[in-house]
Amino acid sequence: MGLEFISHKNLTIAIIIRSDFRFNDDVNFITQDDDVLQLGYMKRSKNHKVKKHFHNTFDRKVSKTNEVIFLKKGSFKINFFTENNEFIKTLQVNENDILLIQNGAHELEMIEDCEFYEVKNGPYFINKDKSFIE
Repeated sequence: MGLEFISHKNLTIAIIIRSDFRFNDDVNFITQDDDVLQLGYMKRSKNHKVKKHFHNTFDRKVSKTNEVIFLKKGSFKINFFTENNEFIKTLQVNENDILLIQNGAHELEMIEDCEFYEVKNGPYFINKDKSFIE
């Protein structure tokens, strides 16, 4: 299954990294340099050392929330839609898969009991951050 890109009209909606997916190289970023949230894969040998560093403070313009789900246990279905509620696709996400949602709308339906981590860019604004669709 590997690496799956969900797109609609040349817009990346989401990326699923299946638990069995592996890159051959040591550093691979799955996202583009101009994406709001960067997601990469790194394979490092024992005793490899990443140089001491920090990330600089500077202003960025970010107008969209992206989210990453790391599914630790269980499975769920995710339905993808445009922001105008046009259905795009349904996929199943399984234990140890990673899901990056970049655009569009989505809903999750748990198939089994699930445990997952969700990571989003912040800060979170309760009255601005999301809109619900019927």
